[in-house]
Amino acid sequence: MAAEPITSLVDQEIAPGPDVASESALTDYVLRHTGIAYHPVGTCRMGMDGDGIDPDLRVRGVDNLWSAAASIIPDLVSGNTNAVCTMIGEKLGRALAVNSH
Repeated sequence: MAAEPITSLVDQEIAPGPDVASESALTDYVLRHTGIAYHPVGTCRMGMDGDGIDPDLRVRGVDNLWSAAASIIPDLVSGNTNAVCTMIGEKLGRALAVNSH
């Protein structure tokens, strides 16, 4: 924001502010002003070891129950979880449609 053509359109830096310029100051600012975006994942483990959710999204130990939610994602994705959850839902929907015939 400090180079043309944009700098002439900027009145002032709001955050983190002109006093936050060193790498350590920027690191401190980020640590103090960031947090999770409320996209919890990984609360219902998926795997081949006999616990949690199987690869067909069935909840082990419970008949006729599947999980198609962010809970089965092992790690938080770098973007919004919406696209991943849509894909998981599509996978389950197709699997159920194929198995119902």
